Amino acid sequence: MQQIPHKLKQTAVQQKDLVAVHIDVSYEDDRDALKRFLLFFKEPGSDDFKYLSAVATNQKQIDVNLRDLALFDASLHGRVSRNTPTYLRLLYGVVDEIRFDYDVTSPSPFAQHRISRFKEKHPDSPVSAALGFLVRDYSIALFDFVESVPLRGLRSSRIGTVVSFPGIVVRSSQTKPSIRVATYICEACGTETYQQIEDADSFDLLDECRSIRCRSMRIRGALCLVSRGSRFVRQQRLLLQEETTAVPPGAVPRTVSVDVFDQSAETTRPGERVDVSGILLPRPHFGQWRMGAGLLNETVVLGMKVAHSVAVARPAATSSRKLVDSFAPEIYGLVDLKKLLLLVLVSSPGASMADGMRIRGDINLLVVGDPGIAKSQLLRRAAALSGRGVYTTGRSSSAAGLTAAVVRDTVTGEWLLEGGALVLADGGLCCVDEFDKMDETDRVAIHEVMEQQCISISKAGINTTLNARCSVVAAANPARGRYNQGRSVEQNVNLPVSLMSRFDVMAVLRDEADANKDMALAGHVTNVVADDNRVADNDRVANDNRVANDNRVANDNSNVDNSN
Repeated sequence: MQQIPHKLKQTAVQQKDLVAVHIDVSYEDDRDALKRFLLFFKEPGSDDFKYLSAVATNQKQIDVNLRDLALFDASLHGRVSRNTPTYLRLLYGVVDEIRFDYDVTSPSPFAQHRISRFKEKHPDSPVSAALGFLVRDYSIALFDFVESVPLRGLRSSRIGTVVSFPGIVVRSSQTKPSIRVATYICEACGTETYQQIEDADSFDLLDECRSIRCRSMRIRGALCLVSRGSRFVRQQRLLLQEETTAVPPGAVPRTVSVDVFDQSAETTRPGERVDVSGILLPRPHFGQWRMGAGLLNETVVLGMKVAHSVAVARPAATSSRKLVDSFAPEIYGLVDLKKLLLLVLVSSPGASMADGMRIRGDINLLVVGDPGIAKSQLLRRAAALSGRGVYTTGRSSSAAGLTAAVVRDTVTGEWLLEGGALVLADGGLCCVDEFDKMDETDRVAIHEVMEQQCISISKAGINTTLNARCSVVAAANPARGRYNQGRSVEQNVNLPVSLMSRFDVMAVLRDEADANKDMALAGHVTNVVADDNRVADNDRVANDNRVANDNRVANDNSNVDNSN
Protein backbone atom coordinates (compact mmCIF):
# COMPACT_ATOMS: atom_id res chain seq x y z
CA MET A 1 0.00 0.00 0.00
CA GLN A 2 1.40 3.37 -1.03
CA GLN A 3 2.00 5.82 1.81
CA ILE A 4 0.64 9.37 1.51
CA PRO A 5 3.38 11.98 2.08
CA HIS A 6 3.13 13.99 5.27
CA LYS A 7 3.02 17.32 3.38
CA LEU A 8 0.00 16.16 1.36
CA LYS A 9 -1.77 15.13 4.57
CA GLN A 10 -1.07 18.53 6.12
CA THR A 11 -2.35 20.34 3.00
CA ALA A 12 -5.52 18.25 3.01
CA VAL A 13 -6.15 19.06 6.66
CA GLN A 14 -5.63 22.77 6.00
CA GLN A 15 -8.05 22.72 3.05
CA LYS A 16 -10.56 20.82 5.16
CA ASP A 17 -10.47 23.53 7.83
CA LEU A 18 -11.28 26.27 5.30
CA VAL A 19 -14.84 27.53 5.63
CA ALA A 20 -16.65 29.20 2.75
CA VAL A 21 -18.36 32.40 3.88
CA HIS A 22 -21.07 33.89 1.70
CA ILE A 23 -21.15 37.69 1.85
CA ASP A 24 -24.52 39.02 0.82
CA VAL A 25 -23.24 42.28 -0.70
CA SER A 26 -23.93 43.45 -4.24
CA TYR A 27 -21.40 46.08 -5.17
CA GLU A 28 -23.32 46.92 -8.33
CA ASP A 29 -26.43 47.75 -6.31
CA ASP A 30 -24.35 49.75 -3.83
CA ARG A 31 -22.72 51.62 -6.72
CA ASP A 32 -26.16 52.59 -8.01
CA ALA A 33 -27.15 53.70 -4.51
CA LEU A 34 -24.02 55.84 -4.22
CA LYS A 35 -24.81 57.35 -7.61
CA ARG A 36 -28.32 58.28 -6.47
CA PHE A 37 -26.84 59.75 -3.28
CA LEU A 38 -24.43 62.00 -5.18
CA LEU A 39 -27.05 63.08 -7.71
CA PHE A 40 -30.12 63.68 -5.57
CA PHE A 41 -29.12 64.25 -1.95
CA LYS A 42 -30.40 67.48 -0.41
CA GLU A 43 -29.76 68.77 3.06
CA PRO A 44 -32.86 69.18 5.24
CA GLY A 45 -34.38 72.59 4.55
CA SER A 46 -32.38 73.17 1.36
CA ASP A 47 -33.36 72.88 -2.30
CA ASP A 48 -29.82 72.55 -3.65
CA PHE A 49 -28.29 69.25 -4.66
CA LYS A 50 -25.33 69.29 -2.30
CA TYR A 51 -22.90 66.90 -3.95
CA LEU A 52 -24.05 67.32 -7.54
CA SER A 53 -23.25 71.02 -7.30
CA ALA A 54 -19.80 70.16 -5.92
CA VAL A 55 -19.15 67.89 -8.90
CA ALA A 56 -20.60 70.35 -11.42
CA THR A 57 -18.54 73.29 -10.15
CA ASN A 58 -15.34 71.31 -10.73
CA GLN A 59 -14.19 71.44 -7.10
CA LYS A 60 -10.74 70.03 -6.46
CA GLN A 61 -11.87 68.25 -3.28
CA ILE A 62 -15.33 66.79 -2.80
CA ASP A 63 -16.08 66.51 0.92
CA VAL A 64 -18.56 63.71 1.64
CA ASN A 65 -20.01 63.77 5.14
CA LEU A 66 -20.90 60.27 6.25
CA ARG A 67 -23.68 61.74 8.40
CA ASP A 68 -25.44 62.69 5.16
CA LEU A 69 -25.03 59.14 3.88
CA ALA A 70 -26.56 57.84 7.12
CA LEU A 71 -29.61 60.05 6.54
CA PHE A 72 -29.87 58.85 2.94
CA ASP A 73 -29.39 55.10 3.54
CA ALA A 74 -28.44 53.78 6.98
CA SER A 75 -27.54 50.28 5.80
CA LEU A 76 -25.33 51.65 3.02
CA HIS A 77 -23.64 53.92 5.56
CA GLY A 78 -22.81 50.89 7.69
CA ARG A 79 -21.24 49.02 4.78
CA VAL A 80 -19.21 52.06 3.72
CA SER A 81 -17.96 52.58 7.27
CA ARG A 82 -16.84 48.96 7.60
CA ASN A 83 -15.18 48.61 4.17
CA THR A 84 -14.15 52.13 3.27
CA PRO A 85 -11.34 51.50 0.72
CA THR A 86 -13.60 49.43 -1.56
CA TYR A 87 -16.48 51.89 -1.46
CA LEU A 88 -14.10 54.80 -1.95
CA ARG A 89 -13.10 53.26 -5.30
CA LEU A 90 -16.79 52.94 -6.16
CA LEU A 91 -17.30 56.62 -5.34
CA TYR A 92 -14.43 57.61 -7.61
CA GLY A 93 -15.98 55.56 -10.40
CA VAL A 94 -19.35 57.26 -9.94
CA VAL A 95 -17.85 60.76 -9.97
CA ASP A 96 -15.77 59.86 -13.05
CA GLU A 97 -18.95 58.77 -14.79
CA ILE A 98 -20.77 61.99 -13.90
CA ARG A 99 -17.88 64.20 -14.94
CA PHE A 100 -16.60 62.57 -18.10
CA ASP A 101 -19.52 60.55 -19.52
CA TYR A 102 -22.25 63.12 -18.86
CA ASP A 103 -20.02 66.10 -19.81
CA VAL A 104 -21.01 67.93 -16.63
CA THR A 105 -17.66 69.72 -16.28
CA SER A 106 -14.92 70.88 -18.60
CA PRO A 107 -11.75 68.84 -17.92
CA SER A 108 -8.20 70.13 -18.12
CA PRO A 109 -6.44 70.46 -21.52
CA PHE A 110 -4.45 67.29 -20.82
CA ALA A 111 -7.63 65.38 -20.02
CA GLN A 112 -9.40 66.78 -23.09
CA HIS A 113 -6.57 65.58 -25.33
CA ARG A 114 -6.64 62.10 -23.82
CA ILE A 115 -10.42 61.89 -24.02
CA SER A 116 -10.55 63.05 -27.65
CA ARG A 117 -7.94 60.47 -28.67
CA PHE A 118 -9.85 57.74 -26.85
CA LYS A 119 -13.19 58.68 -28.46
CA GLU A 120 -11.62 58.56 -31.92
CA LYS A 121 -10.58 54.96 -31.38
CA HIS A 122 -13.50 53.81 -29.20
CA PRO A 123 -16.53 56.03 -29.87
CA ASP A 124 -18.99 53.72 -28.10
CA SER A 125 -16.93 52.96 -24.97
CA PRO A 126 -17.39 54.98 -21.75
CA VAL A 127 -14.49 57.26 -20.92
CA SER A 128 -14.83 56.86 -17.16
CA ALA A 129 -14.19 53.11 -17.17
CA ALA A 130 -11.12 53.29 -19.42
CA LEU A 131 -9.45 56.62 -18.57
CA GLY A 132 -11.13 57.89 -15.41
CA PHE A 133 -8.23 56.90 -13.16
CA LEU A 134 -5.78 58.76 -15.43
CA VAL A 135 -7.55 62.05 -16.17
CA ARG A 136 -9.26 62.72 -12.84
CA ASP A 137 -8.09 65.98 -11.26
CA TYR A 138 -10.02 65.88 -7.99
CA SER A 139 -10.06 64.00 -4.69
CA ILE A 140 -12.85 62.65 -2.48
CA ALA A 141 -12.67 63.13 1.28
CA LEU A 142 -14.88 60.96 3.49
CA PHE A 143 -15.18 62.28 7.03
CA ASP A 144 -17.24 61.89 10.16
CA PHE A 145 -16.14 64.10 13.02
CA VAL A 146 -19.18 63.21 15.12
CA GLU A 147 -17.90 59.73 16.06
CA SER A 148 -14.46 60.89 17.17
CA VAL A 149 -12.24 58.55 19.18
CA PRO A 150 -9.04 59.28 21.11
CA LEU A 151 -5.79 58.43 19.40
CA ARG A 152 -5.21 55.69 21.97
CA GLY A 153 -8.45 54.05 20.80
CA LEU A 154 -7.18 53.25 17.28
CA ARG A 155 -7.27 49.45 17.55
CA SER A 156 -6.72 46.76 14.93
CA SER A 157 -10.48 46.21 14.77
CA ARG A 158 -10.80 49.63 13.11
CA ILE A 159 -8.44 48.83 10.22
CA GLY A 160 -10.12 49.56 6.92
CA THR A 161 -12.69 51.92 8.45
CA VAL A 162 -13.06 55.68 8.70
CA VAL A 163 -11.64 56.98 11.98
CA SER A 164 -11.69 60.50 13.38
CA PHE A 165 -9.44 61.61 16.22
CA PRO A 166 -7.86 64.79 17.64
CA GLY A 167 -4.12 65.27 17.97
CA ILE A 168 -1.19 67.66 18.01
CA VAL A 169 1.04 67.96 14.96
CA VAL A 170 4.60 67.40 16.16
CA ARG A 171 6.30 66.79 12.81
CA SER A 172 5.54 67.52 9.17
CA SER A 173 7.52 66.53 6.11
CA GLN A 174 8.02 68.46 2.92
CA THR A 175 5.33 68.17 0.28
CA LYS A 176 6.39 65.81 -2.49
CA PRO A 177 4.75 64.39 -5.62
CA SER A 178 3.31 60.92 -5.11
CA ILE A 179 2.63 58.83 -8.21
CA ARG A 180 -0.88 57.47 -8.62
CA VAL A 181 -0.87 56.28 -12.24
CA ALA A 182 2.37 55.27 -13.98
CA THR A 183 2.36 55.55 -17.78
CA TYR A 184 4.72 53.40 -19.85
CA ILE A 185 5.50 53.34 -23.57
CA CYS A 186 6.75 50.19 -25.25
CA GLU A 187 10.00 50.74 -27.13
CA ALA A 188 9.06 48.04 -29.67
CA CYS A 189 5.40 48.64 -30.53
CA GLY A 190 4.72 52.09 -29.03
CA THR A 191 1.70 50.95 -27.00
CA GLU A 192 0.85 52.84 -23.82
CA THR A 193 0.47 50.85 -20.61
CA TYR A 194 -1.05 52.24 -17.40
CA GLN A 195 -0.38 51.03 -13.87
CA GLN A 196 -2.56 52.15 -10.96
CA ILE A 197 -0.53 52.48 -7.76
CA GLU A 198 -2.07 52.31 -4.30
CA ASP A 199 1.10 52.79 -2.22
CA ALA A 200 3.80 54.94 -3.80
CA ASP A 201 6.33 53.97 -1.11
CA SER A 202 6.58 50.35 -2.25
CA PHE A 203 5.65 49.27 -5.77
CA ASP A 204 7.40 47.43 -8.61
CA LEU A 205 7.88 49.06 -12.00
CA LEU A 206 6.66 47.14 -15.05
CA ASP A 207 9.43 46.11 -17.42
CA GLU A 208 7.74 43.93 -20.05
CA CYS A 209 5.06 44.92 -22.56
CA ARG A 210 2.04 42.62 -22.66
CA SER A 211 0.13 44.29 -25.47
CA ILE A 212 -1.53 42.38 -28.30
CA ARG A 213 0.94 43.74 -30.85
CA CYS A 214 3.99 42.48 -28.94
CA ARG A 215 2.39 39.10 -28.35
CA SER A 216 1.45 38.78 -32.02
CA MET A 217 5.07 39.53 -32.99
CA ARG A 218 6.25 37.18 -30.22
CA ILE A 219 8.61 39.72 -28.72
CA ARG A 220 9.08 41.12 -25.25
CA GLY A 221 9.07 44.85 -25.64
CA ALA A 222 10.77 46.90 -22.95
CA LEU A 223 8.60 49.47 -21.17
CA CYS A 224 9.86 53.00 -20.54
CA LEU A 225 8.29 55.12 -17.78
CA VAL A 226 6.96 58.46 -19.04
CA SER A 227 6.71 60.93 -16.18
CA ARG A 228 4.87 63.57 -18.21
CA GLY A 229 2.04 61.19 -19.01
CA SER A 230 1.78 59.84 -15.46
CA ARG A 231 -0.49 61.27 -12.77
CA PHE A 232 0.94 62.62 -9.53
CA VAL A 233 -0.66 64.06 -6.39
CA ARG A 234 0.79 66.15 -3.57
CA GLN A 235 1.65 64.16 -0.47
CA GLN A 236 2.76 65.22 2.98
CA ARG A 237 3.42 63.03 5.99
CA LEU A 238 2.43 64.23 9.45
CA LEU A 239 3.21 62.81 12.86
CA LEU A 240 0.36 63.36 15.31
CA GLN A 241 0.65 62.99 19.07
CA GLU A 242 -2.29 62.52 21.38
CA GLU A 243 -3.30 65.45 23.53
CA THR A 244 -1.82 65.77 26.98
CA THR A 245 -5.26 65.63 28.60
CA ALA A 246 -5.89 62.19 27.06
CA VAL A 247 -2.66 60.58 28.32
CA PRO A 248 -3.22 58.30 31.35
CA PRO A 249 -1.04 58.90 34.41
CA GLY A 250 2.40 57.35 34.01
CA ALA A 251 1.93 56.64 30.30
CA VAL A 252 3.90 57.92 27.32
CA PRO A 253 1.95 59.92 24.69
CA ARG A 254 1.25 57.83 21.60
CA THR A 255 1.83 58.94 18.04
CA VAL A 256 0.49 57.96 14.63
CA SER A 257 1.61 58.75 11.10
CA VAL A 258 -0.89 60.52 8.85
CA ASP A 259 -0.50 60.84 5.08
CA VAL A 260 -2.40 63.77 3.59
CA PHE A 261 -2.82 64.46 -0.10
CA ASP A 262 -3.74 67.25 -2.52
CA GLN A 263 -5.82 69.96 -0.84
CA SER A 264 -5.12 68.71 2.69
CA ALA A 265 -1.35 69.08 2.28
CA GLU A 266 0.40 72.20 3.58
CA THR A 267 -2.57 73.15 5.77
CA THR A 268 -1.03 72.54 9.20
CA ARG A 269 2.16 73.36 11.07
CA PRO A 270 3.88 71.69 14.01
CA GLY A 271 2.21 72.68 17.25
CA GLU A 272 -1.32 73.00 15.89
CA ARG A 273 -4.20 70.98 17.29
CA VAL A 274 -6.20 69.36 14.52
CA ASP A 275 -9.03 66.89 14.00
CA VAL A 276 -8.19 64.24 11.40
CA SER A 277 -10.61 61.97 9.59
CA GLY A 278 -9.18 59.21 7.42
CA ILE A 279 -8.82 55.49 6.80
CA LEU A 280 -6.75 53.41 9.20
CA LEU A 281 -4.61 50.98 7.19
CA PRO A 282 -1.68 48.65 7.86
CA ARG A 283 1.57 49.34 6.06
CA PRO A 284 4.19 46.55 5.86
CA HIS A 285 7.80 47.42 6.40
CA PHE A 286 10.10 47.29 3.40
CA GLY A 287 13.81 47.48 2.79
CA GLN A 288 16.16 46.87 5.68
CA TRP A 289 13.40 47.41 8.26
CA ARG A 290 11.48 44.41 6.88
CA MET A 291 14.18 41.96 7.98
CA GLY A 292 13.72 42.79 11.66
CA ALA A 293 9.97 43.50 11.60
CA GLY A 294 8.86 40.09 10.31
CA LEU A 295 5.08 39.94 10.06
CA LEU A 296 4.53 43.13 12.05
CA ASN A 297 2.99 46.04 10.17
CA GLU A 298 3.00 49.76 10.81
CA THR A 299 -0.36 51.48 11.12
CA VAL A 300 -0.88 54.64 9.12
CA VAL A 301 -3.88 56.88 8.57
CA LEU A 302 -4.71 58.06 5.07
CA GLY A 303 -5.95 61.48 6.10
CA MET A 304 -8.77 62.75 3.91
CA LYS A 305 -10.02 65.67 6.00
CA VAL A 306 -7.93 67.82 8.35
CA ALA A 307 -9.75 70.47 10.39
CA HIS A 308 -8.32 72.78 13.02
CA SER A 309 -9.74 72.20 16.49
CA VAL A 310 -12.09 74.94 17.64
CA ALA A 311 -13.35 74.99 21.22
CA VAL A 312 -16.86 76.36 21.67
CA ALA A 313 -17.12 78.62 24.71
CA ARG A 314 -20.35 79.71 26.36
CA PRO A 315 -20.28 83.14 28.00
CA ALA A 316 -21.35 83.12 31.62
CA ALA A 317 -21.64 85.79 34.27
CA THR A 318 -18.64 85.02 36.49
CA SER A 319 -17.02 87.43 38.91
CA SER A 320 -13.26 87.79 39.16
CA ARG A 321 -13.39 86.61 42.77
CA LYS A 322 -15.14 83.40 41.75
CA LEU A 323 -12.56 82.84 39.02
CA VAL A 324 -9.71 83.18 41.49
CA ASP A 325 -11.43 80.82 43.94
CA SER A 326 -11.99 78.30 41.13
CA PHE A 327 -8.35 78.32 40.03
CA ALA A 328 -6.52 75.49 41.87
CA PRO A 329 -8.81 75.56 44.94
CA GLU A 330 -6.73 72.86 46.65
CA ILE A 331 -3.84 75.36 47.00
CA TYR A 332 -4.25 77.67 49.97
CA GLY A 333 -3.79 81.42 49.49
CA LEU A 334 -1.51 82.88 46.78
CA VAL A 335 -4.40 85.01 45.51
CA ASP A 336 -2.17 87.55 43.75
CA LEU A 337 -0.24 84.85 41.90
CA LYS A 338 -3.48 83.17 40.82
CA LYS A 339 -4.69 86.50 39.44
CA LEU A 340 -1.44 86.89 37.50
CA LEU A 341 -1.75 83.40 36.03
CA LEU A 342 -5.34 84.10 34.99
CA LEU A 343 -4.21 87.30 33.25
CA VAL A 344 -1.46 85.33 31.50
CA LEU A 345 -4.03 82.78 30.32
CA VAL A 346 -6.26 85.51 28.90
CA SER A 347 -3.44 87.77 27.68
CA SER A 348 -4.18 90.49 25.15
CA PRO A 349 -4.44 90.63 21.35
CA GLY A 350 -1.29 91.63 19.53
CA ALA A 351 -1.27 95.01 17.81
CA SER A 352 0.01 95.60 14.29
CA MET A 353 1.33 99.09 13.60
CA ALA A 354 1.05 101.00 10.33
CA ASP A 355 4.74 100.51 9.55
CA GLY A 356 4.42 96.72 9.86
CA MET A 357 5.81 96.40 13.38
CA ARG A 358 3.94 93.96 15.61
CA ILE A 359 3.56 94.42 19.36
CA ARG A 360 3.01 91.18 21.22
CA GLY A 361 0.10 90.82 23.59
CA ASP A 362 1.32 87.75 25.47
CA ILE A 363 2.57 88.24 29.02
CA ASN A 364 5.83 86.66 30.21
CA LEU A 365 5.84 85.89 33.93
CA LEU A 366 8.72 84.92 36.24
CA VAL A 367 7.84 83.38 39.61
CA VAL A 368 10.64 83.45 42.20
CA GLY A 369 10.03 81.96 45.61
CA ASP A 370 11.19 79.75 48.42
CA PRO A 371 10.91 75.98 47.96
CA GLY A 372 7.63 74.28 48.87
CA ILE A 373 5.18 77.11 48.03
CA ALA A 374 3.32 75.16 45.26
CA LYS A 375 4.96 76.97 42.35
CA SER A 376 5.16 73.79 40.29
CA GLN A 377 1.56 72.84 41.06
CA LEU A 378 0.27 76.22 39.92
CA LEU A 379 2.30 76.01 36.71
CA ARG A 380 0.91 72.55 35.96
CA ARG A 381 -2.64 73.75 36.54
CA ALA A 382 -2.14 76.77 34.27
CA ALA A 383 -0.73 74.57 31.49
CA ALA A 384 -3.68 72.19 31.83
CA LEU A 385 -6.22 75.03 31.58
CA SER A 386 -4.62 76.60 28.53
CA GLY A 387 -5.87 75.57 25.12
CA ARG A 388 -2.26 74.91 24.09
CA GLY A 389 -0.41 74.42 27.32
CA VAL A 390 3.00 72.74 27.51
CA TYR A 391 4.75 72.01 30.81
CA THR A 392 8.46 71.23 31.00
CA THR A 393 11.31 71.49 33.47
CA GLY A 394 14.68 73.14 33.17
CA ARG A 395 16.69 70.07 34.12
CA SER A 396 15.20 67.89 31.37
CA SER A 397 15.03 70.54 28.63
CA SER A 398 17.61 71.30 25.99
CA ALA A 399 17.78 74.03 23.38
CA ALA A 400 16.52 71.66 20.68
CA GLY A 401 13.75 70.35 22.95
CA LEU A 402 12.51 73.88 23.60
CA THR A 403 12.78 75.25 20.05
CA ALA A 404 13.00 72.68 17.25
CA ALA A 405 15.05 69.61 16.40
CA VAL A 406 16.23 68.45 12.98
CA VAL A 407 15.53 64.73 12.52
CA ARG A 408 15.90 62.38 9.58
CA ASP A 409 12.84 60.79 8.00
CA THR A 410 12.99 57.01 8.28
CA VAL A 411 11.36 56.52 4.86
CA THR A 412 12.79 59.18 2.56
CA GLY A 413 15.97 59.95 4.50
CA GLU A 414 15.41 63.71 4.26
CA TRP A 415 15.88 66.15 7.13
CA LEU A 416 12.70 67.27 8.88
CA LEU A 417 11.88 69.78 11.59
CA GLU A 418 10.28 68.50 14.78
CA GLY A 419 8.78 71.25 16.91
CA GLY A 420 9.84 71.66 20.52
CA ALA A 421 7.90 72.84 23.56
CA LEU A 422 7.74 76.50 22.51
CA VAL A 423 6.55 75.62 19.00
CA LEU A 424 3.93 73.21 20.32
CA ALA A 425 2.67 75.98 22.64
CA ASP A 426 2.11 78.41 19.74
CA GLY A 427 -1.02 80.38 20.60
CA GLY A 428 -1.02 79.14 24.18
CA LEU A 429 1.17 78.88 27.26
CA CYS A 430 4.61 77.35 27.90
CA CYS A 431 5.48 76.71 31.55
CA VAL A 432 9.13 76.08 32.43
CA ASP A 433 9.76 74.87 35.96
CA GLU A 434 13.21 74.89 37.61
CA PHE A 435 14.19 77.67 35.24
CA ASP A 436 17.37 78.44 37.16
CA LYS A 437 18.62 74.83 36.74
CA MET A 438 18.88 75.11 32.94
CA ASP A 439 22.26 75.32 31.25
CA GLU A 440 23.24 78.76 30.06
CA THR A 441 23.60 77.54 26.46
CA ASP A 442 20.05 76.18 26.51
CA ARG A 443 18.55 79.33 28.06
CA VAL A 444 19.87 81.45 25.19
CA ALA A 445 17.37 79.75 22.87
CA ILE A 446 14.48 81.41 24.73
CA HIS A 447 15.69 84.98 24.13
CA GLU A 448 14.34 85.23 20.59
CA VAL A 449 11.03 83.60 21.50
CA MET A 450 10.28 85.97 24.38
CA GLU A 451 11.04 89.05 22.29
CA GLN A 452 10.18 88.22 18.65
CA GLN A 453 7.83 85.26 19.31
CA CYS A 454 9.48 83.22 16.58
CA ILE A 455 12.31 80.73 16.19
CA SER A 456 14.89 81.00 13.42
CA ILE A 457 16.28 77.65 12.25
CA SER A 458 19.39 77.22 10.11
CA LYS A 459 20.39 73.57 10.31
CA ALA A 460 21.09 70.78 7.82
CA GLY A 461 20.31 73.04 4.87
CA ILE A 462 16.94 74.11 6.35
CA ASN A 463 16.50 77.87 6.73
CA THR A 464 13.09 78.81 8.07
CA THR A 465 11.25 80.63 10.84
CA LEU A 466 8.73 78.92 13.11
CA ASN A 467 6.02 80.75 15.04
CA ALA A 468 6.18 80.61 18.83
CA ARG A 469 3.48 83.11 19.80
CA CYS A 470 3.06 81.99 23.37
CA SER A 471 3.35 83.28 26.91
CA VAL A 472 6.32 82.01 28.91
CA VAL A 473 5.78 81.34 32.62
CA ALA A 474 8.99 80.37 34.42
CA ALA A 475 9.50 79.36 38.03
CA ALA A 476 12.87 79.60 39.78
CA ASN A 477 14.25 79.14 43.27
CA PRO A 478 16.53 81.69 44.97
CA ALA A 479 20.24 81.21 44.41
CA ARG A 480 20.98 80.59 48.11
CA GLY A 481 18.00 78.43 48.97
CA ARG A 482 15.80 81.17 50.49
CA TYR A 483 14.89 84.63 49.27
CA ASN A 484 16.99 87.40 50.83
CA GLN A 485 14.85 90.49 51.19
CA GLY A 486 17.94 92.67 51.50
CA ARG A 487 18.97 91.91 47.93
CA SER A 488 17.34 92.74 44.61
CA VAL A 489 15.53 90.19 42.46
CA GLU A 490 18.46 89.97 40.05
CA GLN A 491 20.82 89.22 42.93
CA ASN A 492 18.53 86.56 44.39
CA VAL A 493 18.11 84.73 41.08
CA ASN A 494 21.10 83.47 39.19
CA LEU A 495 19.85 84.67 35.79
CA PRO A 496 21.45 87.08 33.31
CA VAL A 497 20.06 90.60 33.00
CA SER A 498 19.40 90.11 29.28
CA LEU A 499 16.93 87.35 30.13
CA MET A 500 15.39 89.06 33.15
CA SER A 501 14.54 92.13 31.08
CA ARG A 502 12.31 90.02 28.82
CA PHE A 503 9.88 89.18 31.63
CA ASP A 504 6.97 91.60 31.92
CA VAL A 505 6.02 90.63 35.48
CA MET A 506 8.14 89.18 38.30
CA ALA A 507 6.37 87.64 41.28
CA VAL A 508 8.26 87.02 44.53
CA LEU A 509 6.90 84.45 47.00
CA ARG A 510 8.27 84.17 50.54
CA ASP A 511 7.61 81.48 53.11
CA GLU A 512 7.43 83.55 56.29
CA ALA A 513 7.17 82.03 59.75
CA ASP A 514 3.60 82.60 60.94
CA ALA A 515 1.92 80.13 63.31
CA ASN A 516 -1.64 81.24 62.52
CA LYS A 517 -1.02 81.02 58.78
CA ASP A 518 0.56 77.59 59.15
CA MET A 519 -2.46 76.33 61.13
CA ALA A 520 -4.86 77.63 58.49
CA LEU A 521 -2.75 76.00 55.77
CA ALA A 522 -2.72 72.68 57.62
CA GLY A 523 -6.48 72.81 58.09
CA HIS A 524 -7.01 73.52 54.40
CA VAL A 525 -4.80 70.60 53.35
CA THR A 526 -6.58 68.30 55.81
CA ASN A 527 -9.98 69.25 54.42
CA VAL A 528 -8.84 68.63 50.85
CA VAL A 529 -7.50 65.13 51.47
CA ALA A 530 -10.05 64.06 54.10
CA ASP A 531 -12.41 61.22 53.26
CA ASP A 532 -15.39 63.32 54.32
CA ASN A 533 -14.71 65.73 51.40
CA ARG A 534 -14.66 63.25 48.52
CA VAL A 535 -16.85 65.62 46.56
CA ALA A 536 -13.85 67.96 46.36
CA ASP A 537 -12.63 66.18 43.23
CA ASN A 538 -15.92 66.85 41.44
CA ASP A 539 -15.82 70.46 42.60
CA ARG A 540 -12.26 70.79 41.29
CA VAL A 541 -13.29 69.42 37.88
CA ALA A 542 -16.24 71.81 37.76
CA ASN A 543 -14.01 74.70 38.76
CA ASP A 544 -11.46 73.78 36.10
CA ASN A 545 -14.19 73.66 33.47
CA ARG A 546 -15.48 77.07 34.60
CA VAL A 547 -12.02 78.65 34.40
CA ALA A 548 -11.25 77.04 31.04
CA ASN A 549 -14.60 78.17 29.61
CA ASP A 550 -14.11 81.75 30.80
CA ASN A 551 -10.56 81.66 29.43
CA ARG A 552 -11.86 80.70 25.96
CA VAL A 553 -14.57 83.39 26.13
CA ALA A 554 -11.97 86.03 27.00
CA ASN A 555 -9.69 84.88 24.19
CA ASP A 556 -12.57 84.96 21.71
CA ASN A 557 -13.46 88.49 22.79
CA SER A 558 -9.81 89.53 22.48
CA ASN A 559 -9.69 88.19 18.94
CA VAL A 560 -12.87 90.07 18.05
CA ASP A 561 -11.47 93.29 19.49
CA ASN A 562 -8.25 92.78 17.55
CA SER A 563 -10.10 92.29 14.26
CA ASN A 564 -12.17 95.40 14.89
